Amino acid sequence: MQRSPSDTYLTANPTQISDIQVNGQSDDMTAKEKLLLWSQRMVDGYPGLRCDNFTTSWRDGKLFNAVIHRHK
Repeated sequence: MQRSPSDTYLTANPTQISDIQVNGQSDDMTAKEKLLLWSQRMVDGYPGLRCDNFTTSWRDGKLFNAVIHRHK
């Protein structure tokens, strides 16, 4: 049986969210808190953008675009 591209799965060593390291983090931060801190740092300097949470802050797509813009 031939495989189609949709049958392909990524099996390389995936990064665990618990492996996230962010400058300025404290040792007792959860992975979710570290990811939020990273997100806040990525959009720092973009006028009118604030990352307060993972729901309403990302809803309109502006934060996502800012992160992509930061890394282009």
